[in-house]
Amino acid sequence: MFRKVAAFELRHQLGSPVFWVAFGIFFLLAFAAITNPNIHSGSRGNTNYNAPIAIIRTTRVSKTDYLVGRFTGAFIASMVMFAAVPLARVENQGCIHHYKGAVAMYRLKQTVGEETINRALRRMLAEYAFKPTPHPKSTDFLAFLRQEAGPQYDGKYDVALDVEAHKFYADSKGRETEAPMNEAVDVGAFLAEPGKKDFDKSKILTMGHQIVTSGKRTLHLVTLKPPAFAGIDPFNEWVDRNSDDNVKAAVGK
Repeated sequence: MFRKVAAFELRHQLGSPVFWVAFGIFFLLAFAAITNPNIHSGSRGNTNYNAPIAIIRTTRVSKTDYLVGRFTGAFIASMVMFAAVPLARVENQGCIHHYKGAVAMYRLKQTVGEETINRALRRMLAEYAFKPTPHPKSTDFLAFLRQEAGPQYDGKYDVALDVEAHKFYADSKGRETEAPMNEAVDVGAFLAEPGKKDFDKSKILTMGHQIVTSGKRTLHLVTLKPPAFAGIDPFNEWVDRNSDDNVKAAVGK
């Protein structure tokens, strides 16, 4: 892979007109400095303390070690700087967005799904097709993608809670009759299990009323942190024959 990237960058540089213009300028300067004694490059003043000739004369460091060492350090520093730039903001660096871009799209497919990406691309196409500048950028695509993918992929977590609820009336003899349920019930997500010793208000990630109807359904909560527990009627405010199954430990996907 290193050889492929280096070969790609070399072809890219050699194919750039700017490269050959700079090459011609430096060639003419060097040629003039060699052939004409009245033309020189650089300063004729004092030699810098860290100049290669000064290092060679005053230390045991060889010229090759010095120059290659400085080049390697500068190269690593440049790579660290490039690594700090998000892929979405890379410009004019084909060796980065050609290779990393394909890998990033494949990773997105695995994370959010192909259909989510296609929806984002269709929305971006509908927004910008056949229009003058400004043309869409990678950051515009990410904005559409975040909207389609949902909050769980934007630094938040989508908590899906599968619940089954029923409502019954009991007469004086204990006979129960089911009735339709359509009630606002507390639903929450927590960092610790409600009712335990280590639970307090700081462990509540989110809490609010949601309409719960008879039968099975999936409720959704959005949190800023991954929850450890989630449940319906977590503090047992409703009359419930089995209140121990109201809160369950979260399972990550």
